[in-house]
Amino acid sequence: MPLAATFLPGRALGIGVPRPRGAFKVRSVAAPLIGAIVHTYEPENVAQYDLYNIVKPASLLQGVLEEYPSVNDPFSAMPSGYLPDFNYYLGLFDGPTLEFLYDSGLAMNVWETGFKHIMAVPPFPYVTDPAGIFHVDRSTWRGPLYFTSTKWIRRLVGADAANAMGYDGSGVTVVVTDTGGTRANPMTVRMGKRTAVDANLYDAIGHGEHTASTIGGARAISREFTELNGKPVEMEGMAPGCTLIEIKALDYVIGTGTDAQLIKSLQDAINVGADIVNASWGGPETAKSPEEDPFYIPVKTMVEKYNILFVASSGDSGPGPSPSTPAAMPQAISVGSINAVGNDNPAFGPAGMVSGFSGRGPVPWGGQIYPYTTNYGAIFASAITGWLRGAYTGVVGNYQALAGTSMSAPVTSGLLAIMRQAHMTLLNRTLTFNDVMDILKVAQDYWGIDDPNNNEYGYGPLTFDIYLKYLEDKYGLSLAPASGAGKA
Repeated sequence: MPLAATFLPGRALGIGVPRPRGAFKVRSVAAPLIGAIVHTYEPENVAQYDLYNIVKPASLLQGVLEEYPSVNDPFSAMPSGYLPDFNYYLGLFDGPTLEFLYDSGLAMNVWETGFKHIMAVPPFPYVTDPAGIFHVDRSTWRGPLYFTSTKWIRRLVGADAANAMGYDGSGVTVVVTDTGGTRANPMTVRMGKRTAVDANLYDAIGHGEHTASTIGGARAISREFTELNGKPVEMEGMAPGCTLIEIKALDYVIGTGTDAQLIKSLQDAINVGADIVNASWGGPETAKSPEEDPFYIPVKTMVEKYNILFVASSGDSGPGPSPSTPAAMPQAISVGSINAVGNDNPAFGPAGMVSGFSGRGPVPWGGQIYPYTTNYGAIFASAITGWLRGAYTGVVGNYQALAGTSMSAPVTSGLLAIMRQAHMTLLNRTLTFNDVMDILKVAQDYWGIDDPNNNEYGYGPLTFDIYLKYLEDKYGLSLAPASGAGKA
């Protein structure tokens, strides 16, 4: 008998008609305590075997937990309960019980919860105006470092032109699942805050603050960078009118979270009415098919049932094949990075080229471009908090220049917020995932990309000009961008 069955009175197993079984991804069934994601249609029967509520109150760590923050609580990394939109039960089990649940048909799939982490480590347009190129002589890279700011990224992708036309993301809710953020920074004072990490809202890292402010941050200026460069270093998010909500799902100093926490944050995103979800995090994709990945059902559900656009970083393990999950999910808008400025560093590379670190395909199951698109991820300044305040440039302040596909994903999310607003305003239609893929096909022609199956830059960068061309080609709408905008 499974060990867990000795703790709770038995209930009748409502197994019913056998269902096809999927993945059983548990490394050792001999383990006494396993955090697991159980795909089930009978959560009450699975719940009786959940050790979470049995072990936690009796934990010998209870005294320690009263003295230290909840971040030290191992149970905060393993939420318990049922997520109805995904038919996932999250809980703690012993190995034999998980095997029993799978063999009996109560569990369609079983995944031992893993960990995900923040993504922070042909020429396209890049910043050429000297007013938008900044530098420090001695950075944390032990040499000069050139960077720009979100103000100039806005110009490259045409967000400034869109804003001038009245499309600033108003009426669109963008949820950022990340390390959290702060309302103390002028860029994110209006940001809503939630958490999937037990009783913890604080962003001790700053990664979530940077990604959120890139999407919907208000206009601000860095005093430190301005004084250092002798010219204004201004910042503003791509879609400053959007409703911005940060759900903290990553923590533990280095920006790590369990699959269970992250999937819970995706359920929370549905609950708060997300139109777009930004995921600047991930881990290596090792599944042989998307259906074997625990993020497949959540992403598919968000996209197909709720019309949520799910934007995910392609990863920072390039230049070799390095697909990441959840970005590799077919319904995720995977985003790689290109350089907005040039740096003599192999991690970045020349301006206008795909960043050296940018994650690339192919995906393990083939037949899918990875990433779908690229955008500017290296290297630009936006709002910061936590220990990343002194990263990269070595200049400590409320704004910092970072690089990564973590940065290119929110540029894309902000643009999509603009496009979603424009789509509803102009066509009275919701911009869907399929629409975005059609827009990316326009991008492929726009950039003259001959290879439709490349795994380096996908269909090319997404810009507002490309969206305008799509509107003209498909709907006959001819809208001219605001005069003088869209150049950097």
